[in-house]
Amino acid sequence: LPSDLISTFTDILILQHPNEFRKRNLSTVPLIRLVLQNVHVRVGYSFDLEQLAPVQQALSGGVKPLLLYPGDGAISLDGASNDGVPLSTLLQHSPLNQDAVGIQHLLIVVDGTWSEAKRMVRDSHNLLETCQQVQFTSNVFSIYDAVRQEPDGHCLSTLEACAKALSYLEPTTAQEAVQYLHATLELHV
Repeated sequence: LPSDLISTFTDILILQHPNEFRKRNLSTVPLIRLVLQNVHVRVGYSFDLEQLAPVQQALSGGVKPLLLYPGDGAISLDGASNDGVPLSTLLQHSPLNQDAVGIQHLLIVVDGTWSEAKRMVRDSHNLLETCQQVQFTSNVFSIYDAVRQEPDGHCLSTLEACAKALSYLEPTTAQEAVQYLHATLELHV
């Protein structure tokens, strides 16, 4: 673990299903909080965006929240289906700007089984309308598969998804955070 929590230009908001919260021995969410400074966790079945301070802060600062959730209008973080358009252009500002001050992204990650996540997104008023959906489109290897079976090749644990998203949103500034997240998961597995 890092001696101090690592700060990134990306805030992470994890919307966690109560069933996942109760599975603390299997959940990777507590591990994320041991590595990253800018992590907020809310537990529930549905969420009112007006009640989520990180979302309101991002919107008032001109930052459109990114919802890591697959869909037809989702931008591919790994670039596999963006027709060669750079991710920074698609997101309308570049996370590579070293002179930028403050948070450049709010990444919202839904933590639950796929059926729980679908219900949470469906029941969270305006989540899809307010956020820009982002997704991974290439198949990846999950080391967490040894503990919990994922339903598809692009599925990852919440920790792995956060690490992978950070590696694309902040390819130069989040390297240390990504390395610590992966090392923490390897110890957990």
